[in-house]
Amino acid sequence: LNISLMYIVTFMINKILSFLYDDSKYNFLIIFVCLIALSVSFYFEYYLGVAPCILCVAQRTLFSIMLAVFLLRNIFSIQTKYFLLLPLFFGFLGLIASGRQIYLQSTMTDQVLSCGPKFFDLFVNLPFTEFISRIFQADSSCSQPVYMIIGFQISEWSAAIFLFFIFLIFFKFFYQFKN
Repeated sequence: LNISLMYIVTFMINKILSFLYDDSKYNFLIIFVCLIALSVSFYFEYYLGVAPCILCVAQRTLFSIMLAVFLLRNIFSIQTKYFLLLPLFFGFLGLIASGRQIYLQSTMTDQVLSCGPKFFDLFVNLPFTEFISRIFQADSSCSQPVYMIIGFQISEWSAAIFLFFIFLIFFKFFYQFKN
């Protein structure tokens, strides 16, 4: 039993690591996860009628940027390791945005604030630095946990996905650094 369990674990680790060695598999994995995350967010908005808060739109935008970066990386076969720093930066921004939303959902559930302006209205009408600070101030719509999937809020899933991307990019960066 121990030998078969070790064989299964070794097989699974080798399959997971095969994504790091093959750029097309690696890009496909991240593109696929981004598409799933964006599809779920659009499903909640357009099918279930859940209006996204400003932090949700920020996270969705960061998923879209990461999707575009990895599509470009795949289409143009960009294999330089320094190109991975760009999606790593966006992954950290996404982790910060989802972490802020998790914080707001855990601390502001009893407070009622007025609804703030929409994400793109702020982007168009404010200077960039003030736009960023207003996003992280958020409003009451960011503190309302709307749906839970398998016992986790959507913001927690988003944080887990961004953390997964960060780990994948770090491992790929250091794997390419070694070779």
